[in-house]
Amino acid sequence: EVNNFTLETNNNVTALQQTVDRMMGDMKEHFQTATNTVAAHNAAMLQEVRTAYQEELKEAAQVRQKVDEFMQSEREYRRSLEESICASQAQTEDLVRQVTSEVEEVGKLRRRDRNSQEVEIKAVAKQLAIVQESSQHVANSLEHLSTVIWTMVQCERAASALDIQDDQDRAKIALMGYKEETVDKARG
Repeated sequence: EVNNFTLETNNNVTALQQTVDRMMGDMKEHFQTATNTVAAHNAAMLQEVRTAYQEELKEAAQVRQKVDEFMQSEREYRRSLEESICASQAQTEDLVRQVTSEVEEVGKLRRRDRNSQEVEIKAVAKQLAIVQESSQHVANSLEHLSTVIWTMVQCERAASALDIQDDQDRAKIALMGYKEETVDKARG
């Protein structure tokens, strides 16, 4: 009877072992299928992310090119403006020299004729005031232009900083869960 019990127990253990082996094989196949599915899904998602990233890189390159073109045009404009300012300054200096020589002439004429001297001095003073006013106007215009250019540069710096922060933020976002939700919605 012990032998029968032992034999029966051995048969039960063998049957149980076969069942467990069969279940383990099925489970391995199931895990292999699930692993392959997840790997395919991850590969597709990575491809989508790479494609989106490449598009963002192209857009960033286009923006960078536009900024470079803008900066080049601004440099050319600034250069032409500086040339214009230099020309204005030279013209103003010539006017100052001319006015100075006229003042000296008026001094000589003053000795000769006191009455005509006062009239000429007033005319020269008026011309000096006009020259000074135009010089002040040019200086104010330059200061205003400097402020505008500084503001534009600051805006570009802020935009660049925002682009960099945006790229950093996008790099930190996990998109895997988001993509699965859109796939589930498409199936539903």
